Amino acid sequence: MSDAAAAEPAAAAKPAGDKKQRWTPKENANLEALVQEAGGSADWAAIATTLTTGRKPEDVEKQHASRLKKAAKDAKAKANKGDKSKDDDKVRRLLLLLLLLLLLLHLLVLFLRF
Repeated sequence: MSDAAAAEPAAAAKPAGDKKQRWTPKENANLEALVQEAGGSADWAAIATTLTTGRKPEDVEKQHASRLKKAAKDAKAKANKGDKSKDDDKVRRLLLLLLLLLLLLHLLVLFLRF
């Protein structure tokens, strides 16, 4: 595929004007692959050019940073959720133990009445 042919769909995907377009899942996947390929030193201008979506290097870098931040936030939320469910299990066990103790106390009171 020639460079001109590759640029045509990109131009059609992003209309002219100041309105920002959402990143598509395909764009995000391509961005992630290109960043992985670049390793630790990402050349945002080269990545933006390779994406052929007409996005500016600053926008590409910002999108990548945003995705990293969201991934970190999601991982933290998942880890916290795990902690909460452990805490919930402890509370359930304590409540069950309390209920059993109350039942035993009730049975003891009934037994002592006779």
